[in-house]
Amino acid sequence: MSNSTLIRDENDTYLGKTLLYTSEARKSLGVSESMLDKLCANGVLPYYNGTDSEGKTKGRLRFFKVVELIAWMTAYPSGTVSIENFPDSLEKCLKTAI
Repeated sequence: MSNSTLIRDENDTYLGKTLLYTSEARKSLGVSESMLDKLCANGVLPYYNGTDSEGKTKGRLRFFKVVELIAWMTAYPSGTVSIENFPDSLEKCLKTAI
C-alpha cells in the first residue's frame, strides 16, 4: 500500500475538521475573540449553539461549519472591503444574507 492511498484530501475542512470550536474559528478567520463575538451577535457570521445532554443551550459554546466560514470569507472579491468602507460592506453583507 502506497502513501498516496493513506492520504485523504478533504475539501472544505480546517485541520481536517468540518465543524470548529470558537477558538479554531478565530484562528481560521484570523480575528480576535471580540471581533468574532461582534460578527456573531450582529448575525453576520453563521454559528450554532452547543447544548447539554438535556438539550439546553450551554452558555457561550458555539460551533462553526467550515464550509460556511469559507463562504463568508469569500463573499466579496479582493478590493471591495477596506477599513474605509467596512460599515458599507457590512451592510451589503447583511442585505445579501436575508
